[in-house]
Amino acid sequence: MKRGTTRHPKLIDLCQELHCYRPTALGYLTLLWEFAAEYAPAGDVGRYDEKRIEAACCWRGRKGALISALYRSGWVDSTGELWVIHDWSEHCEESVHRWLRRHKMEFVTGQPFRRKVTDNSGTSITEVFPLPLPLPLPLPIKTPPAPPSGGVRSRRLTKKEAQAARFRLDQERRKELEKLC
Repeated sequence: MKRGTTRHPKLIDLCQELHCYRPTALGYLTLLWEFAAEYAPAGDVGRYDEKRIEAACCWRGRKGALISALYRSGWVDSTGELWVIHDWSEHCEESVHRWLRRHKMEFVTGQPFRRKVTDNSGTSITEVFPLPLPLPLPLPIKTPPAPPSGGVRSRRLTKKEAQAARFRLDQERRKELEKLC
Protein backbone atom coordinates (compact mmCIF):
# COMPACT_ATOMS: atom_id res chain seq x y z
CA MET A 1 0.00 0.00 0.00
CA LYS A 2 1.34 3.42 -0.88
CA ARG A 3 2.26 5.72 2.00
CA GLY A 4 -0.46 8.26 2.75
CA THR A 5 -3.36 6.03 1.71
CA THR A 6 -4.65 5.76 5.28
CA ARG A 7 -5.47 9.47 5.40
CA HIS A 8 -6.20 10.14 1.73
CA PRO A 9 -9.43 12.14 1.07
CA LYS A 10 -10.57 9.45 -1.39
CA LEU A 11 -10.47 6.93 1.46
CA ILE A 12 -12.79 9.15 3.50
CA ASP A 13 -15.11 9.36 0.47
CA LEU A 14 -15.09 5.55 0.20
CA CYS A 15 -15.93 5.24 3.90
CA GLN A 16 -18.89 7.58 3.45
CA GLU A 17 -20.07 5.71 0.32
CA LEU A 18 -19.92 2.32 2.06
CA HIS A 19 -20.96 3.55 5.53
CA CYS A 20 -17.94 1.84 7.08
CA TYR A 21 -14.86 2.66 9.13
CA ARG A 22 -11.40 3.36 7.69
CA PRO A 23 -9.87 -0.03 8.59
CA THR A 24 -12.72 -1.77 6.75
CA ALA A 25 -12.34 0.42 3.66
CA LEU A 26 -8.55 -0.12 3.72
CA GLY A 27 -9.19 -3.85 3.83
CA TYR A 28 -11.40 -3.67 0.72
CA LEU A 29 -8.74 -1.64 -1.12
CA THR A 30 -5.93 -3.97 -0.09
CA LEU A 31 -7.88 -7.01 -1.25
CA LEU A 32 -8.70 -5.26 -4.55
CA TRP A 33 -5.03 -4.43 -5.14
CA GLU A 34 -3.93 -7.96 -4.25
CA PHE A 35 -6.52 -9.35 -6.68
CA ALA A 36 -5.37 -6.96 -9.41
CA ALA A 37 -1.68 -7.74 -8.88
CA GLU A 38 -2.33 -11.46 -9.23
CA TYR A 39 -5.14 -11.70 -11.79
CA ALA A 40 -5.20 -8.36 -13.64
CA PRO A 41 -1.64 -7.00 -13.46
CA ALA A 42 -2.32 -4.48 -16.23
CA GLY A 43 -4.93 -2.90 -13.92
CA ASP A 44 -7.89 -4.04 -16.01
CA VAL A 45 -9.96 -5.58 -13.21
CA GLY A 46 -13.07 -5.02 -15.34
CA ARG A 47 -12.24 -8.08 -17.38
CA TYR A 48 -13.80 -9.95 -14.45
CA ASP A 49 -17.46 -9.45 -13.61
CA GLU A 50 -18.51 -7.42 -10.57
CA LYS A 51 -19.51 -10.54 -8.67
CA ARG A 52 -15.96 -11.96 -8.95
CA ILE A 53 -14.30 -8.64 -8.00
CA GLU A 54 -16.56 -8.17 -4.99
CA ALA A 55 -16.00 -11.78 -3.88
CA ALA A 56 -12.24 -11.20 -4.08
CA CYS A 57 -12.72 -8.20 -1.79
CA CYS A 58 -14.88 -10.25 0.63
CA TRP A 59 -17.74 -7.83 0.02
CA ARG A 60 -20.92 -8.91 1.83
CA GLY A 61 -23.18 -6.04 0.85
CA ARG A 62 -25.53 -5.41 -2.05
CA LYS A 63 -24.30 -6.62 -5.45
CA GLY A 64 -22.57 -3.86 -7.38
CA ALA A 65 -22.41 -1.47 -4.41
CA LEU A 66 -18.67 -1.91 -3.79
CA ILE A 67 -17.67 -1.30 -7.41
CA SER A 68 -20.00 1.67 -7.60
CA ALA A 69 -18.54 3.15 -4.38
CA LEU A 70 -14.97 2.57 -5.61
CA TYR A 71 -15.86 4.37 -8.85
CA ARG A 72 -17.61 7.31 -7.17
CA SER A 73 -14.74 7.79 -4.70
CA GLY A 74 -12.10 7.68 -7.46
CA TRP A 75 -10.29 4.41 -6.71
CA VAL A 76 -11.52 2.76 -9.92
CA ASP A 77 -11.91 4.44 -13.31
CA SER A 78 -14.18 3.53 -16.19
CA THR A 79 -12.53 3.71 -19.58
CA GLY A 80 -15.95 3.58 -21.17
CA GLU A 81 -15.25 -0.05 -21.90
CA LEU A 82 -14.09 -1.58 -18.60
CA TRP A 83 -13.11 -0.88 -14.99
CA VAL A 84 -9.43 -0.10 -14.36
CA ILE A 85 -7.67 0.73 -11.12
CA HIS A 86 -6.95 4.46 -10.91
CA ASP A 87 -3.25 5.23 -11.59
CA TRP A 88 -2.38 1.55 -11.09
CA SER A 89 0.95 1.98 -12.91
CA GLU A 90 2.06 4.54 -10.31
CA HIS A 91 0.87 2.72 -7.21
CA CYS A 92 1.37 -1.00 -7.82
CA GLU A 93 4.30 -3.00 -6.52
CA GLU A 94 7.53 -3.30 -8.48
CA SER A 95 6.85 -7.01 -9.00
CA VAL A 96 3.84 -6.08 -11.16
CA HIS A 97 6.05 -3.82 -13.33
CA ARG A 98 8.57 -6.67 -13.71
CA TRP A 99 5.82 -9.17 -14.64
CA LEU A 100 4.42 -6.86 -17.32
CA ARG A 101 7.89 -6.15 -18.76
CA ARG A 102 8.67 -9.88 -18.86
CA HIS A 103 5.41 -10.55 -20.75
CA LYS A 104 5.86 -7.47 -22.98
CA MET A 105 2.57 -5.95 -21.82
CA GLU A 106 1.53 -2.43 -20.83
CA PHE A 107 -0.76 -1.01 -18.19
CA VAL A 108 -4.36 -0.40 -19.21
CA THR A 109 -5.03 3.31 -19.04
CA GLY A 110 -8.04 3.69 -21.25
CA GLN A 111 -6.05 3.14 -24.44
CA PRO A 112 -6.47 -0.04 -26.51
CA PHE A 113 -4.65 -2.98 -24.98
CA ARG A 114 -1.26 -3.42 -26.67
CA ARG A 115 1.37 -6.12 -26.62
CA LYS A 116 4.78 -6.01 -28.32
CA VAL A 117 5.54 -9.11 -30.35
CA THR A 118 8.43 -10.10 -32.57
CA ASP A 119 7.47 -11.76 -35.85
CA ASN A 120 9.47 -14.49 -37.64
CA SER A 121 11.74 -11.99 -39.38
CA GLY A 122 12.78 -10.44 -36.04
CA THR A 123 10.77 -7.26 -36.62
CA SER A 124 9.07 -5.91 -33.51
CA ILE A 125 5.37 -5.18 -34.02
CA THR A 126 2.61 -4.09 -31.67
CA GLU A 127 -0.62 -6.07 -31.53
CA VAL A 128 -3.71 -4.10 -30.56
CA PHE A 129 -6.56 -5.90 -28.84
CA PRO A 130 -10.02 -4.33 -28.50
CA LEU A 131 -11.17 -3.77 -24.95
CA PRO A 132 -14.29 -5.58 -23.68
CA LEU A 133 -17.58 -3.75 -23.29
CA PRO A 134 -18.02 -1.80 -20.02
CA LEU A 135 -19.94 -3.07 -17.07
CA PRO A 136 -22.98 -0.87 -16.41
CA LEU A 137 -23.16 1.06 -13.17
CA PRO A 138 -25.66 -0.49 -10.76
CA LEU A 139 -29.04 1.17 -10.57
CA PRO A 140 -29.90 2.90 -7.30
CA ILE A 141 -32.18 1.03 -4.94
CA LYS A 142 -35.71 2.34 -5.00
CA THR A 143 -37.23 2.79 -1.60
CA PRO A 144 -40.79 1.54 -1.28
CA PRO A 145 -43.43 4.24 -0.86
CA ALA A 146 -44.64 4.95 2.66
CA PRO A 147 -47.95 3.31 3.56
CA PRO A 148 -50.94 5.64 3.43
CA SER A 149 -52.05 7.11 6.73
CA GLY A 150 -54.09 4.62 8.67
CA GLY A 151 -52.04 1.80 7.08
CA VAL A 152 -49.94 -0.82 8.76
CA ARG A 153 -47.62 0.60 11.38
CA SER A 154 -44.28 -0.94 12.04
CA ARG A 155 -43.31 -1.84 15.54
CA ARG A 156 -39.92 -2.21 17.12
CA LEU A 157 -38.55 -5.71 17.27
CA THR A 158 -37.87 -7.21 20.64
CA LYS A 159 -34.26 -8.02 21.45
CA LYS A 160 -34.91 -11.72 20.86
CA GLU A 161 -36.59 -11.06 17.47
CA ALA A 162 -33.70 -8.81 16.39
CA GLN A 163 -31.14 -11.49 17.32
CA ALA A 164 -33.11 -14.11 15.37
CA ALA A 165 -33.28 -11.81 12.33
CA ARG A 166 -29.50 -11.15 12.49
CA PHE A 167 -28.85 -14.89 12.80
CA ARG A 168 -30.98 -15.63 9.70
CA LEU A 169 -29.20 -12.88 7.76
CA ASP A 170 -25.77 -14.27 8.77
CA GLN A 171 -26.82 -17.74 7.65
CA GLU A 172 -27.94 -16.37 4.26
CA ARG A 173 -24.65 -14.49 3.83
CA ARG A 174 -22.63 -17.60 4.69
CA LYS A 175 -24.57 -19.59 2.09
CA GLU A 176 -23.92 -16.89 -0.55
CA LEU A 177 -20.18 -16.87 0.25
CA GLU A 178 -20.03 -20.65 0.07
CA LYS A 179 -21.60 -20.52 -3.40
CA LEU A 180 -18.94 -18.04 -4.55
CA CYS A 181 -15.98 -20.04 -3.19
